[in-house]
Amino acid sequence: MNSKIISEWINNKVKVAVILNHKYFNGFNNTAYIHTAGIIKEYDDIGILYENKEKDIFYIPYTSIIEIEPLNINKKRLKMNFDIKDVKSWANRHDVRTLSVTGFFGNSLSEIDNEIRRYNKGEKNHLHELYQISDNGCYCFGYAMYFADTGAFGGTNNFAFFLPLDKVKVEKRYRPFKDAYEFYKFLVNPSLARKDFSNKLLLNLLIIYREIKSPQYTTIELITRVFLNETDKACKIFINKRDFEDWFANYEIMNNKGKWVPFGVEVKEND
Repeated sequence: MNSKIISEWINNKVKVAVILNHKYFNGFNNTAYIHTAGIIKEYDDIGILYENKEKDIFYIPYTSIIEIEPLNINKKRLKMNFDIKDVKSWANRHDVRTLSVTGFFGNSLSEIDNEIRRYNKGEKNHLHELYQISDNGCYCFGYAMYFADTGAFGGTNNFAFFLPLDKVKVEKRYRPFKDAYEFYKFLVNPSLARKDFSNKLLLNLLIIYREIKSPQYTTIELITRVFLNETDKACKIFINKRDFEDWFANYEIMNNKGKWVPFGVEVKEND
């Protein structure tokens, strides 16, 4: 369990929402789930001491889902894939000594950053070769356009900013976990030999994750089921019926250093 984040929530009195199991009788024996809001007072290895808005205090095990709304989430700035000082404009256009340099073009910094992100996702047509540098206006950097059917030169597409490819920060690439063993090494013990692993070792471990499209909410959850799909022999871990591909596509996980990373592992050259 990563206790650092829980301590931060307590110190900052971060609001949490807990889903409680409540049985009631209305002619039938039914179970309802009540969504309540409050703060964490204390915690241990089993659960949290939780105070709701009415000042009632409960001990809640980690098997319940805890949604966290951190402070100042909207004040975080997006981290760009380059340093602004490396971007070429009208003022420093002659710093580019040679043509045929490959890079990214745009009329704003955010446009260049978007070009880089799309290129990193595999859209290679967002990288272009510098064709000309003009002294006749602020849209001074151009790449050549060619007709798709004939390959003939069709003019230039000109932009105000240019960023050489070698100035782009290398972005880490990730992939989903291959199996339960790889997931266990990420969570607990990276040095464990495969022969010493079984799927049961994952049961009752806690994970901290958040949905990519709703990063303001953090969830702590207990692993209760590991399921092996016998059809394709791919081991799939199910928490609320999600497999590794689903987790990777839609969620981020907190690592043992307290940092958010994609729900998977970093791609190495030999992967």
